[in-house]
Amino acid sequence: ISYWGKIEGIANDYYILKGWDEYLGQKKFFYSTDCEEWALMPDADPQVENIVKYEQSLFTGDPSTKGKYKEEKRLSYIVRTIEEQCGLVPSGYLYLTATHEIRINEAWKGLTQAESLQMSNYLHEIYPKDPYTRRNLEVKGIKPGPKFLDDASIDKPIGAWSLQYNSIVDLVVLRSVKYPGFSLFLRPNTREWGQIYIGKGIFDIDIAFTLPAVPKEQTGPLLLEKIIAEDKEEERKKKEKEEEERKAAEAAAAEENAEEEQEA
Repeated sequence: ISYWGKIEGIANDYYILKGWDEYLGQKKFFYSTDCEEWALMPDADPQVENIVKYEQSLFTGDPSTKGKYKEEKRLSYIVRTIEEQCGLVPSGYLYLTATHEIRINEAWKGLTQAESLQMSNYLHEIYPKDPYTRRNLEVKGIKPGPKFLDDASIDKPIGAWSLQYNSIVDLVVLRSVKYPGFSLFLRPNTREWGQIYIGKGIFDIDIAFTLPAVPKEQTGPLLLEKIIAEDKEEERKKKEKEEEERKAAEAAAAEENAEEEQEA
């Protein structure tokens, strides 16, 4: 069980917990307005979906509020939708066993700085929709492929994610444009990462008009190329230093041998 986030309301805020038995399995959600008494969130109601899908009004903070539907049902739909569309894990954090079970990779050391700036290295924590990816997960007897979850690089619309790197604190932050309030943070070259939603639980209905003409993710390769170049330069300097140290050690050894021969 983990803390999922908070949906802000007029009178009260909803605090959300998420529980699960296994990855890609059925998830249970619990909500509270005071963090003392918790209630199990009802399953999604298909009849409510079409009504609340693009609802732009604020939550009241009272789950019993009634209109065309109880606010509790709208809360359930929004939380599950955000989880389905925004819930991500870094590439390599999970692995598929020979028996096609998903486990946490204890040997995972995190994403490199270059990898953390590629959307393809953030995977959706839901059952894959891509047929080739799904095949790696479903077909028993086949050696598990490297990819068994859909990645966020193919999400629609283009530009639905904002990926930023803060060099001062060495932190990558991935934010959803469709559901403002969802954020994933990751510190390169470490196992430190997490995600949370803190917002009003409202889909940005104006997203088609707010996206830039050139999606921000297309500017990513410029920063990515710079980081890759810096990594290569750092590696080159490291090798040069190692070579200099090796030559110095050989020279010292040769000089020591020469002195020993003279003494002999």
